[in-house]
Amino acid sequence: MNPIKFKMANEWMQQEDATPQEALNTWNEMEAEFKANRAVVQGPGSMVGTPTEEVTQFDRRIYETPEGERVSEKSTTFFLNGQWMNVPTIHNGRSFTDDQLRFMIKQGQIQPTSVHGSRNEAEEAAGQRSSMMKSHVKGFDDGGRIGLQGGQLVDQ
Repeated sequence: MNPIKFKMANEWMQQEDATPQEALNTWNEMEAEFKANRAVVQGPGSMVGTPTEEVTQFDRRIYETPEGERVSEKSTTFFLNGQWMNVPTIHNGRSFTDDQLRFMIKQGQIQPTSVHGSRNEAEEAAGQRSSMMKSHVKGFDDGGRIGLQGGQLVDQ
């Protein structure tokens, strides 16, 4: 929770003109915000698998799970801000819950892959995205030096 917001809310609750119900409502709002922040700070679940050298056409890294499944996003569909949206549950190799994803969207940390007017439209779009997913190898080299030799780039 933002320390400034906490200090302001705490001072407001101690004012004589704040009713007990107003103080309780303020406390409940602060507690809900704290729990949401804590869920994100404590982090997601464990890694979904081992990173491969492949990415999707959307430049999302592909991981191989312990069961041998190849995954890059594992979409979920939920309702937020008056819209149905599809959101990848995997970010940087870690799996997130719907509540964590909602919070991350509200904070501007991630974006949905698509937004729709109905659940059916959203689920259909998620299925289409999944069926058209392609992969290719992308270089994830550790780096190194390159130089020019005879007008050509070469490793040094």
